[in-house]
Amino acid sequence: MEEVLSQILQRLDSLTQGQAEMNSSLVQLKSDQDEMKKSLVQLKSDQAEMKQDQAEMRRDQAEMKQDQAEMRRDQAEMKSEQVEMRRDQAEMKSEQAEMRRDQAEMKSEQAEMRRDQAEMKSEQAEMKRDQAEMRKEVAFYYGSMMKKLDEVKIELKSEINHLTNVQKQHQSVLEIINEKQ
Repeated sequence: MEEVLSQILQRLDSLTQGQAEMNSSLVQLKSDQDEMKKSLVQLKSDQAEMKQDQAEMRRDQAEMKQDQAEMRRDQAEMKSEQVEMRRDQAEMKSEQAEMRRDQAEMKSEQAEMRRDQAEMKSEQAEMKRDQAEMRKEVAFYYGSMMKKLDEVKIELKSEINHLTNVQKQHQSVLEIINEKQ
């Protein structure tokens, strides 16, 4: 795109230079015409010189006609280049409009993404709060279970001690019974 723009700018610069050269040529032509008028006044006074000057003037006119024909060709070429430039400009304007639409669409998508991100952050914050609450609950239940486990251990120890005592008593009873027999 930048390359096309630089080419267009180069063409515009060359057209501007061409127009400047044409303007200087036109100024030169006007100057030449003024000189020719002065020569005609002198020619009227001297007819012999006039014939030579007329021949020279005819040669100059032929050159001028060639220059004018060349200028017309240049003008026609410039006009076709201008038409092409206008087409390029219209195409660039169309591309710019499309780019603006794309940019607007991207901005809309970015805004939607920001809303989604904000929503996700909100959900994450809520999840963190829920997780913190769940951790507290798990810690509470874990603590309760550990207390219950400690209580069961103590009861079990007590039961085992009791059973051990009962077994010792049975054994001593059995020993007494054995001794009596």
